[in-house]
Amino acid sequence: MDGRQKATALIVTGIIILGLNYVALAGFVAGKVEAGVAEQVATGYDEESDYTNDDWNNSTAERVYFAYSITNTENLTENSA
Repeated sequence: MDGRQKATALIVTGIIILGLNYVALAGFVAGKVEAGVAEQVATGYDEESDYTNDDWNNSTAERVYFAYSITNTENLTENSA
């Protein structure tokens, strides 16, 4: 086999292996996601009320940032240390 044939064989082999991985992994991952969602729904974690207790308070609280209106950057950098 010369170099060109080896390169072609390697490229074809790589494409075949990637294709097989895609086909095998896509079905596996889709099945795992579906099973995970079904389990969460079966255990009752499917409503907003499940996520509004004190543990989730910080993630749903409104946050306001006013960095766009900073006009004294020199003063901030001098006093930040």
